[in-house]
Amino acid sequence: EKGLHHLAISPDGGRRWARLQGLDLSAGHRKAARETLVPLVALLFGWDVHTVTLWLFGTGHWHRDKEMVDNLLHYIGDFLLLATELAIKNEIKIIILGRKDRLPAFLLTIIDDAHEKTKTYSKHILNVAIDYSGRDEINRACVRVLESGMSKDNLSVENFEQYLDTAHQPYPHPDILIRTSGDQRNSDFMAWQLVFTELYFTRILFPDFDAISLKEAIIYFSKRTRRFSR
Repeated sequence: EKGLHHLAISPDGGRRWARLQGLDLSAGHRKAARETLVPLVALLFGWDVHTVTLWLFGTGHWHRDKEMVDNLLHYIGDFLLLATELAIKNEIKIIILGRKDRLPAFLLTIIDDAHEKTKTYSKHILNVAIDYSGRDEINRACVRVLESGMSKDNLSVENFEQYLDTAHQPYPHPDILIRTSGDQRNSDFMAWQLVFTELYFTRILFPDFDAISLKEAIIYFSKRTRRFSR
């Protein structure tokens, strides 16, 4: 009734969670990838949300400790393997947002497999943002526009959107963005698509974000009066 077609999650707080548990800093990312994410995604699609977007690796992550980056990319691979199994059972198309030219070969193999096995599905979409930033996406879209030879007279907001990573999706603009761990900012996620998105911030660290936490976010959304202008 409230038009919840697309829900996006910025799953933050993995390192803080690990510190609080007295574990190595990658433990939070490992728990999120192997235990937290798939049940939440399954719940959302079970509740008939059409599109779910997860931001798992930002362009800024490359500046972190190399061992942590390597671990995170492997955990993302673990998640994609689990997500592909879920997608096949539930007719979910997996789409990768972001750059692929800097990703390791093992992860590209997993990505290609997920794409090949789910490319014909249309019941749901799972966007997984890897090596992604909103400004980088807009920059890459501008390059595509220039390469297409489109004249300035033909360029419009609607036409430009067809050069973004979410091009040709039925619901490219999230209705709500959930960000965990307490920070109340966007941090360069879907800079174009989030202009009228409802924002939900929680202090819960993502490895502890569960079905009850998700329901609370959706209840918040259900009470909002949507506005699509200033």
